Amino acid sequence: MPRVPRALAFAGALLLMVVSKGNFCTVAHASENCPASVLTYWTRFHGGDSYIPAATFDTTIVNIDGDMTRVSFDHATAHVALNAVGGVWAGVRVLERFDVSGVPVGTLVHATLTLSLEGEVFNAGGVGGGGANFTATLAGGTDSVAMDANIPGPCYGCTKPVATTLTLPVTMTAGTPLDAACALLYHTTPASMGRATIAGLYGVSGLPPGVRAVECSASDVTPVRRESWGKLKATYH
Repeated sequence: MPRVPRALAFAGALLLMVVSKGNFCTVAHASENCPASVLTYWTRFHGGDSYIPAATFDTTIVNIDGDMTRVSFDHATAHVALNAVGGVWAGVRVLERFDVSGVPVGTLVHATLTLSLEGEVFNAGGVGGGGANFTATLAGGTDSVAMDANIPGPCYGCTKPVATTLTLPVTMTAGTPLDAACALLYHTTPASMGRATIAGLYGVSGLPPGVRAVECSASDVTPVRRESWGKLKATYH
């Protein structure tokens, strides 16, 4: 699979969103629309990025070899998921835009962006000691934090669990939206096979009492569908 500039840039990308659970703040809707999220998919040296202007997205791609990739995200429930099987390069970057309410405009508010991940990566092996790789990145403002669950060859039949929470301290200014994002990316080395099954839940924590995080609008819904990569790109370009 080619290490193209877009895919490399994607691996360092971002995400985030509000979760109404535990010590996370209450969800509220901002008046601004969400930025377009990005689906990255490569197989047999063909593919690219598809920009998804939707608040909810769920799609499955099956290539000519039977390799399957399912990508989904939902701004309303603050989840993102990637299930990729085979020798593909696949990932999702969900973009969010946050503001805070409960304080005067211009007030600086310290908070923490979070991305909780659960799942596993499996290396089925391949030619020349092939490996299976997974990376996740959480970013906001000018900073970011990342993790990886890579299984290099010749560890055939090996599984690596993923159970971690990425955290990123940020300073938000009331009335000035903060762009944030999370990225999940799976790929194998050439002529290798494997899989990654990862679910993520993202949010904003550590806000002062009475302050809420406000997300971008989640009014646009895209239904579940099963598509070819070519038709998917034609739909969203």
